[in-house]
Amino acid sequence: MKATVSALSDEDLKKTVDRGGYAMPVDMQLDVYLQALLIFFGKATIYLKAMNKALPQQVQDYIG
Repeated sequence: MKATVSALSDEDLKKTVDRGGYAMPVDMQLDVYLQALLIFFGKATIYLKAMNKALPQQVQDYIG
């Protein structure tokens, strides 16, 4: 993901992405994607705790 984002030019970042009626610039779209990932990991953490399972180290490293 880092390689893809760093390859985008300033012009690419200014383009608008339309996701079913919600149009926003690429940089804002990336922020929304990050927030969605954090929400998912938060929910996954709660489910794993409810099942008495350990959170995978890779997920712990990503969340911080």
